[in-house]
Amino acid sequence: MRPVIIDIDLFAVINIFQLNYDVTKYTSSIIINIGTETTDAAFIHNGIFHSSRDIPIAGSNFRTQLGFATSLPNEQINNILNSKIDPKMEAAPIINAINSVSKDFANAVGVAVSYFQTSDSVDKIDLIVLSGGYAHVPGLINMLELRTGAEVEILDPLKNIVPDMKIAEDFEDPSLGSVLSVAMGLATRTY
Repeated sequence: MRPVIIDIDLFAVINIFQLNYDVTKYTSSIIINIGTETTDAAFIHNGIFHSSRDIPIAGSNFRTQLGFATSLPNEQINNILNSKIDPKMEAAPIINAINSVSKDFANAVGVAVSYFQTSDSVDKIDLIVLSGGYAHVPGLINMLELRTGAEVEILDPLKNIVPDMKIAEDFEDPSLGSVLSVAMGLATRTY
């Protein structure tokens, strides 16, 4: 085998973001890819990649905190972290656990935003886009909006891409798009 392209997941997510969003609409934006063990942030300024930074909190932090607070099995924790909460569950421990980690996450993003703003004299962040397997954590968008003052949304890798209708049937779960962002970004790469 001879590799033709070697890529980095964060650059693949940037690629799919640029294909699906009007990057000229936002002076400064941040793409945050939240994985199980790592979270990476890419800073885009005037439509061009500026820099990246690691965020020290990832999906495993949410999983661990929920496990300690609730003693729920992994399947229910997965559902909660994908915003599928059974209304019969006791809400208080779930909310407390998620809010605790979300505050830490938002503060870590706030530090990264401060770094970006001072490194290039950026007045404000216009958009933060979340991708990855933990982009749908309940309340995370609100926490980030409160902490940064930016608009926050989940990356839609199919916003401007029309998939084959047979394949599109499998996209009923809205969390699937954010999970596939890296793969779709890699698939669109040319050499």
